[in-house]
Amino acid sequence: MLSILTYMTDVVEISKKAKKDLRHAPKRIIIALYKWIELVETDGLEAARAIPGYNDEKLKAEREGQYSIRLSKQWRALHTISITVKKTKDKEKTRIITVIEVNAHEY
Repeated sequence: MLSILTYMTDVVEISKKAKKDLRHAPKRIIIALYKWIELVETDGLEAARAIPGYNDEKLKAEREGQYSIRLSKQWRALHTISITVKKTKDKEKTRIITVIEVNAHEY
């Protein structure tokens, strides 16, 4: 029998490390991150990725499996994506985006 996943919900979590990183970030960076989180949770990750200013990109090498978004020219947030499926009648699918780090990117 073919199982169809009918609904996708995006939820953003902030790790302990990212919360600690935010204590040292400028207020404008904190605001930018929370705007991105609100966009992802209301319109979905694809809508946030469609905005070129965030420059959402998949990372390579030792950061494989992680993604980066730009919060400013200097600051970025790193996140991972995992998917869970709740066993309900409609098989609700939830994508969990975990912000794992917020830092001043070194060029």
